[in-house]
Amino acid sequence: MNERTLSNEHQLILLSARLNVNSSIRKEIKRLLNKHIDWHKTIKLSKQQQISPFLYYTIKSLELQSAIPQDILTTMKKHYYSNLKRNLTIEKEIFLILELAKRESISIIPFRGFSLIHTLYRNPGIRVMADVDILIKGNEFYKINSALNQLGYHRDFIEKTTGEHSQEDQHITFSKTLALHQVLLIDIHSAIAAARPYKLNLP
Repeated sequence: MNERTLSNEHQLILLSARLNVNSSIRKEIKRLLNKHIDWHKTIKLSKQQQISPFLYYTIKSLELQSAIPQDILTTMKKHYYSNLKRNLTIEKEIFLILELAKRESISIIPFRGFSLIHTLYRNPGIRVMADVDILIKGNEFYKINSALNQLGYHRDFIEKTTGEHSQEDQHITFSKTLALHQVLLIDIHSAIAAARPYKLNLP
């Protein structure tokens, strides 16, 4: 049976999308950069996988920028700093929400993308975030609704509009237009995931 061989572009992206790059991986990345790379395909693939900033960060950290055409490097750099700026703006908003939640005695935990930036990536420039997920107690939906309204957020939709909210991953989405017409979506969850088939009980 023939083994499927990854293209140079896919290999480069896979090797670069990691936080820890040892000497052997650096050597392999450098080897790939000396081969034929379709850079427009690489940029397209990395954007589709939402790791374009990560690719730039890794190559820059390894000091291999000279192996990349200048126009491509400029494009990658723009993606990185654009994402960094957006994520710093989001971070500021989340800190405002956390401060208000504390004053209003609302127990909330940011999780998924935003928490990964602070606990795993430790660099707000390399992780792309489409929205921010926040976990709250099931009986505090209306309290967080009021708090977010104070900060200028608007509710987009509610999964269930009748009766008390279920604990099974019901969520409300809020949106707010930030600077430069950036729209931030906040997904408020009462559970990490729906029961499949068993419910995950949280303390």
